[in-house]
Amino acid sequence: MPQNITLHNNLTAHQTFIFYGKLYGINEENVKKRINELVRLLRLPSLSMQVKNLSGGEKRRLSFGVALFHDPKIMILDEPTVGMDPVMRQSIWDYLVELSLEGKTIVITTHYVEEAIKANVVGFMRNGVLVGEDSPNTLMLKQNSLTLEEAFLSLCCVQESEKFSNKSKQEYLEILPFTKNRLKNSFSWRRFRALTYKNAALLYKDHTFLFFTFVLPLVQTIVYNLCVGHNIQNAKLGVVNDEMKNCSTDLYRQKCFLNDPNNTKLSCMFIDHLRASNSYLIDYPSLNSGNAALNARFIWGLIYFTSNYTLTLKNRLNIFVNSYDIDSSSVKITLDTSNYIMKLKIKDDITSTFVNTLKEATKYCNISEKSYSYPISIQSIGNVKVTEFIHSASPGFIVLLAFYFPMILSTGLLLSEKDEGIMSRIMVAGVKFLEFVVSIIFLQTIVHIIQSSIEIFIMYFVFNNPISPDNFWTFAMTIMIIGYQGMFAGILVAAVSKNYTMATHINMGTNVLFSCLCGLIWPMESAHPVLKAFNRFLPISIASEIIGNLTLKEWPLNHPLVLRGLILTIVWLLVFAVPVCFFNSFKKDAWLKSK
Repeated sequence: MPQNITLHNNLTAHQTFIFYGKLYGINEENVKKRINELVRLLRLPSLSMQVKNLSGGEKRRLSFGVALFHDPKIMILDEPTVGMDPVMRQSIWDYLVELSLEGKTIVITTHYVEEAIKANVVGFMRNGVLVGEDSPNTLMLKQNSLTLEEAFLSLCCVQESEKFSNKSKQEYLEILPFTKNRLKNSFSWRRFRALTYKNAALLYKDHTFLFFTFVLPLVQTIVYNLCVGHNIQNAKLGVVNDEMKNCSTDLYRQKCFLNDPNNTKLSCMFIDHLRASNSYLIDYPSLNSGNAALNARFIWGLIYFTSNYTLTLKNRLNIFVNSYDIDSSSVKITLDTSNYIMKLKIKDDITSTFVNTLKEATKYCNISEKSYSYPISIQSIGNVKVTEFIHSASPGFIVLLAFYFPMILSTGLLLSEKDEGIMSRIMVAGVKFLEFVVSIIFLQTIVHIIQSSIEIFIMYFVFNNPISPDNFWTFAMTIMIIGYQGMFAGILVAAVSKNYTMATHINMGTNVLFSCLCGLIWPMESAHPVLKAFNRFLPISIASEIIGNLTLKEWPLNHPLVLRGLILTIVWLLVFAVPVCFFNSFKKDAWLKSK
């Protein structure tokens, strides 16, 4: 029994006993019997209460009950009666005396000197030095004392006078030789089932944990699809039309501007086409009022048509044109350039609107639209239509979720057990590190499947991001492998982190880093050449490329680049997993709570 409580706060007292019963292989009937005995002995409260809701004394009694639960032949108890009232202390010591009479070996540390009077052998330690060891009566007799406390004080005085404290503490450290094979090293399915029961009970009891595990992926995926990467619509734009203040379709419908430029107003056609895709066009009476609104940041841009826009545009299309016609036939646009993406989007919308306007205008003149269109023809390959930025960014987003949710969950589970000292306790109970890791991976696999199903359903079936049905199972397999990468990465983070703060810094820092490197925020083609070469071999970047090839390019599994990426993804899984398998061998104190 350790000095700290080292119990799972979110388990009930009953679930705690059930867990350790399964861990020690006690059958169900004996578990019930043992629970009833310990409840009577230790006067435990309602077993349906969670450990975190018990008082300090109740927690210590429960911890003591766990130490007694499997009726061990040897017990090492670190201050078992701290925080208990005298009546309870007396009851516990009477019970320990009974156990010692049955032939059990009990080693107890305590600061209550007088309660050790019932022990067979008492050893007094001061400053790491054993100053006396014998039966209680012999110690009192040798020191000519009436109580053990007086005997201890007398020995302390002797230590001071004889300078015993100069002795090295190292002489007393290794009393019992460490036998490497004193416990069997084989994997135990019984202990694995006990750990699985404990993990499932913790998951069920911790409602906050449940929320963040299953609701957060849902919320993040929905918010991402609603907010990120869509075509920008309804950006506020101002319009100043000096050619015609009150536009109507009669001013351009079925009229050829080449034949009748004075009665045809292409500025009205342009504005109507732009208004069809942007309902936030604001008319201003003059250029001054429009510029004032732009400078006040009421609008993103200002579009200005000169008083003779259509006539000069007709002249501009002739072979011979002067600078006046060129200047007056230009749509003058002033933009707020503080947002680069908004600027690009507005420019693209206005350009496409001009093309559509000219296309309709030439149709009324019964001439080929190609005569006045851009001499550029763009064609797309593949069957997938990528019409928004979110389509090309979705592979990076789904990969980040698949990697970081398991990573954060693994880190949190292991650090909670490590920080509360539970890891040390269950390993003393015989649990092997491999059994613990496999139980975590088993729970994580179930959670990861549920999380990924939620994310994939929202991303690809609710919001209709592109995905090829033929590649779905390859896609799902890749997501699972990425999740296992995150699980093992989280275990490594927990192993090297001294506390939650350090682990949080690692998780958040790498999340931001990989968000930039996987092409989620901006295409990596724009990055520095050295960074691009390095980025090609990072796990998140490789996985994002695979998912993009499967969903956006519809490449099958046997495509060379898909196979290459899948092999590298498996290699990275081994890179994360192999150190976990050997970490406990070369750093044995990795899972011990730091003092």
